[in-house]
Amino acid sequence: KAISDESGISSTRELGKYLGMPVLQKRMNKETFSTVIERVSSRLAGWKRQVLSLAGRITLTKAVVSSIPIHLMSSVMLPKSSLNALDKLSRSFLWGSTVEKRKQHLVSWKKVCTTKGEGGLGIRSAVKMNKALIAKVGWRLLNDEKSLWAQVVRTKYKVGDTHERGWLEVKSNWSVVWKSVVMGLREVIFPGLRWVI
Repeated sequence: KAISDESGISSTRELGKYLGMPVLQKRMNKETFSTVIERVSSRLAGWKRQVLSLAGRITLTKAVVSSIPIHLMSSVMLPKSSLNALDKLSRSFLWGSTVEKRKQHLVSWKKVCTTKGEGGLGIRSAVKMNKALIAKVGWRLLNDEKSLWAQVVRTKYKVGDTHERGWLEVKSNWSVVWKSVVMGLREVIFPGLRWVI
């Protein structure tokens, strides 16, 4: 407070965003990512006024939900409430539901999110998309030992061998981003990782 008064610079608790990612001083919660949900909602709402076929709504759902939150989902695992809200927006838009008028969802969301080859519509579930994007960062870390970011992260978090996985035990002083990467490694990468000799 004294420094703020002396320098004439006002103090704030909100540090804003950097490259679309909120700069956090506190724990993440659903309010942290509410702007992403609002952006997806407003983008989809802009199209609701026009009469679109089911094929058009499928295409727009894929385009909007796959593009707007992608940078954020590549950086951190969003809270389940935020991911569920993104899926809810996608479902409502896909089946033509509005706040005033709800429409019947003809197929389960689980089926809608399967590939076209498996009888689904190929729309990505927000939870699975977030996990895949975070796991991609973890995969790059395991395979890219020469880049500066990989060296810094490996040194800071004492990343060890993939055979010995003690370094995957979550610690309270880890950043939200690193906790997300470790979750991607544990839940997506390591269960499918096999060594060929």
